[in-house]
Amino acid sequence: MRAFPSIRAVASELRRINAYDAGAREDGDTLIDVRLQVYVDGAWAVRWGLSDYDQDHSGFWGASCVPGDSRRFDSEAVARDLLDQAKDQQACEREVA
Repeated sequence: MRAFPSIRAVASELRRINAYDAGAREDGDTLIDVRLQVYVDGAWAVRWGLSDYDQDHSGFWGASCVPGDSRRFDSEAVARDLLDQAKDQQACEREVA
């Protein structure tokens, strides 16, 4: 496996997603669900919105949320958490193999 993306790169993508209008949902929640997907070859993507539309389940994942509407949040802390989750998933797969 090639290297995971940097915290800075993932945080930048999270800030871009956070600029979108989250809009109030029926439950009053205005958070945007985000998921980091890291492929075995080192490529990565941040998926956002409803996870029902995620069709490719390969690689290693982390999940969290951002506030949306350009509200302030600690993008590096969220990025670090997403990366830690994906790395933990990779470590668990190695233990099973």
